[in-house]
Amino acid sequence: MEEQEILKGNKLIGEFLELPLNHKQLMYDSNVYYDVTSFHPWMSAANIHQFAFHSSWDWLIPVVQKIIFDNENNEFTDTVFYRMLSTTLSFKNGKEIVYEKVIQFIKFYNKKNKTQRK
Repeated sequence: MEEQEILKGNKLIGEFLELPLNHKQLMYDSNVYYDVTSFHPWMSAANIHQFAFHSSWDWLIPVVQKIIFDNENNEFTDTVFYRMLSTTLSFKNGKEIVYEKVIQFIKFYNKKNKTQRK
């Protein structure tokens, strides 16, 4: 995956998690920082360049948990997402596959919510 693709995906995940902006950090730096303490207690703020959803199970699994717990009885999570999880976790590149499926789900979720709001 290319860096731009990763940054776009990480930003999409951050928005999906509704991570709040870290205003204290914004005073010192021109980058947009998000408060990630509720997500990762050992970090107070991170920008999308520091997000590690694409490379760390510690970052990715809470996203998977949110998808599963917040979207019970959803046709995508009940079939595609669960099947994907059970088959990919044993592969060497499982993390990359799960990351891509998370991005795919969030795009599906955003599109579905956008059409329901109309």
